[in-house]
Formats: sequence, C-alpha cells, structure tokens
Amino acid sequence: MNDAKIQLSEDELYLALNTGWILTKNRIIDKVYQLFGALANSYQQHSPDVFSFLPVMQHAKITRGENYNGLPYVMLDYPRYFTRQDVLAVRTMFWWGNNMSITLHLKGQYNNRFGEAVTEHLINKGNGNWYLQTQGDEWLHHFSDTTHTALTETNRQYTGNQALPFVKLSSYLPLTRWNDAKDIFSENFRELAGTIKDQLPRR
Repeated sequence: MNDAKIQLSEDELYLALNTGWILTKNRIIDKVYQLFGALANSYQQHSPDVFSFLPVMQHAKITRGENYNGLPYVMLDYPRYFTRQDVLAVRTMFWWGNNMSITLHLKGQYNNRFGEAVTEHLINKGNGNWYLQTQGDEWLHHFSDTTHTALTETNRQYTGNQALPFVKLSSYLPLTRWNDAKDIFSENFRELAGTIKDQLPRR
C-alpha cells in the first residue's frame, strides 16, 4: 500500500481531533428526526383514509444513511408501497449540504391510475415549485438540470412524452428555509393526497 494514501492532511487531522463538529452534526440529525416525526403525524392526520386502497398500508418509516453521493441523508416514507411492478410512495428527504425535498413516486398500476392526473394538477397550479424527473433511474433523489424539468405550461410536452416507466414529481426546499419546512411539506403532502383522493371512486 502507498503510505501517502493513508496520511492525514492538516485539515483532516484537525477534524479527527475535534469532537465539536461531529457532535453538532449529531444534534442536527436528531432535529431532522424530530421534524420528520412531526411531519409523519401531519401526513397521517391529513390522509386517514386516502391510501386505504393499497394492498398493505404500512406505518411511516424514517431511515438515515451516510452516503448519498458521499453525504449524510435522512428519509421519511409515507405512504410507502414498493414492489417490483408497482410503487406508490411519498418520500421526504433531508440531504446534508444541499436541500430538503418531497417526492411522489408512482409506478405500474399506480402510475397508470394517478400519474397523469397529479401531473396535470401540478402543471395547472403553476407555482413553479414542482419538478418532473425526465431522465435517470427511479432511485435518483436529487435535482439537476439534465434530469428534471419544471412542471409548467411551457414544459407540458415532457409529460406527454414521458418515456420512463415511472413518474416522480418533486418539490425542493433550500436548507435556509428549515424553519418553514414543516408547514411547506405538510401543504405539499395535502396537495398530493387530495389530488389522489379526487381520482378515487366516490363512496
């Protein structure tokens, strides 16, 4: 092994000796968990029966990791129904150093059933905060100019020519708006759940 590859630079050594930054990181991640717990409660309160048509209705799930493109992340999934053929999930994500996001992920029968209606609703809303994934695999969670397009009337042609076997609709929030995240994501979720509810048979 090349010894140079395992030597610590001055900056790396400083961080290795400094506990303050890692303790601060742990406090931030703990607050993300608290925020996502509050969001999970909000989501469930605003959609008690909307997703009862799913074959299995699971509780909200919060997970964390250290390496989405090299950076820590936390994810909240509710609702969460994943099979090889069919997906209906709403994923809220905190990505260290980048942003937070909420994404509706539809595939298979749920894409066929709800994808066009939800996309059309978000286009007509016209607030410019929603994006459609147009390239990449379905486990891509970050925005780029080459993989996503804004859901606006101008970009309507992308929705009609969607070649991907899934639909992912996302709204992104800069970390500088942390204090607004609970209200914004709760409203985003109500909008998604309400649009899906409108497509269900009336009882």
